[in-house]
Amino acid sequence: MEMIKRLFFKHLVFSQSNIKKVILLILINGLGILTMIGLPVALIIDVLFVFYNLQRVYQHRATIKKGWNFITLLNRLA
Repeated sequence: MEMIKRLFFKHLVFSQSNIKKVILLILINGLGILTMIGLPVALIIDVLFVFYNLQRVYQHRATIKKGWNFITLLNRLA
């Protein structure tokens, strides 16, 4: 999980929209840590947030060959 977050923040484009998303993610994590019930929800939202933004970043990179999927990209970066 930590590796995926580091990978995401390495490629994060700091636009106004993404900064709002990161702040929202921090708030959700804070609430998740305060309550045990919220912890799994916060983890699920973390994974979805990182996955969605990595997909958007890599769709706009010109070096991506047609037909590559997210798993192939992660394996290539590892």
